[in-house]
Amino acid sequence: MKKVTWNDVLTFNRGLKTEDRDLLVKREWKATHRIPNADGRSYFHIDCPFCKTRNTVYVWSFAGQGKRCEVCGAMFSWFGEAYQFKSNNKRKDLQ
Repeated sequence: MKKVTWNDVLTFNRGLKTEDRDLLVKREWKATHRIPNADGRSYFHIDCPFCKTRNTVYVWSFAGQGKRCEVCGAMFSWFGEAYQFKSNNKRKDLQ
């Protein structure tokens, strides 16, 4: 399974022509159950829009690099977008 990189995401969002650009899918994600904790342990859950897996995301970590889905490897950005290659997505209704 090929993993999405930030370079793929930048190329996709800038509209540049590459062979991978047409293979990328963008979906919105929504955070659920934000849990505030002291000492940088605040976290929330993201339900992956591609495989529907609930992912636990620590705020301090997410702000810098984003996060990948634990199951399908989709990349979540800080701006509420998730990216995945069509070939990695097994659910036909989400392609």
